[in-house]
Amino acid sequence: FNGSFSSVVIIQLSDLDLNIVKKFRPLATTADSTYISITNKTVYDTFGNPNVPISPYSAQKVALFVEDLVPPQLLRFDLNLSSNQLILTFSETMEVSTLNVSAFVFQSALSGVFSSYQLTSGAVATRSNDVVVTLQLSITDSNNIRNITTLATSSNTTYLSVSSYAIKDMASNSLVMVQLPVTSYIPDTVNPSLVSFRLDLNTGVLYLTFDETVNVLTFNPSGISLQNSATNATVVYNLTGGSIQKFNSTVVALTLLPTDLNSVKFFTSLGLGTSANGTYLSLA
Repeated sequence: FNGSFSSVVIIQLSDLDLNIVKKFRPLATTADSTYISITNKTVYDTFGNPNVPISPYSAQKVALFVEDLVPPQLLRFDLNLSSNQLILTFSETMEVSTLNVSAFVFQSALSGVFSSYQLTSGAVATRSNDVVVTLQLSITDSNNIRNITTLATSSNTTYLSVSSYAIKDMASNSLVMVQLPVTSYIPDTVNPSLVSFRLDLNTGVLYLTFDETVNVLTFNPSGISLQNSATNATVVYNLTGGSIQKFNSTVVALTLLPTDLNSVKFFTSLGLGTSANGTYLSLA
């Protein structure tokens, strides 16, 4: 507020108060939805007399209402690859229902030659309109990002390009286009898990499906054992090697060595690999 004596008092709302007001729609969206009430100790005259109160039950309507015409800005973004969440911090309260995932593009640099990935889907984890909006990345997008080995591997390779149609504020103002470096980067620290596997004894290929993209260069076939029961197995065969595809994926196709394939087929007489009920796998 101004610090001089006057019949007009100007109050500069804090960002916190202003964003809370914007959050409570339809409060202060038009002149017809903007009223004020004050207590009798809001202000005093020069003789120390308190103002006449205005009751909330007979609030005073605004004399002049200027709507919000200022475009919102994305101030920062954080990326957590352990939870697969993109956390967006804006300059004001945003209408989360207007978020358009396809307007967000990850880049490995701001200029020059760089890798990039445009998001395709996801779910807004933020339950209400707010300054901070959290986007839960889809499984497809999070795995595709991991497939690009030069993108989002550290804070130095994590940038975000955002188009104006990404999201709107509570007054339907479009976002200012921006490119930003990540502020907080949390790498993937969650161990991948085997979801399912498929064994084809005709082609000699073992297909392993994981819950996230895995680095095939780290794959070790000798850590795989095939057995004829989940517990108390009477037949357990440890693979000795094999060949896999050269690209990272959620699915690893392991072509068994002839010696391993023939050994597995030999043990079919003891129940290994004869059906789904006789085919189990363990990972070291």
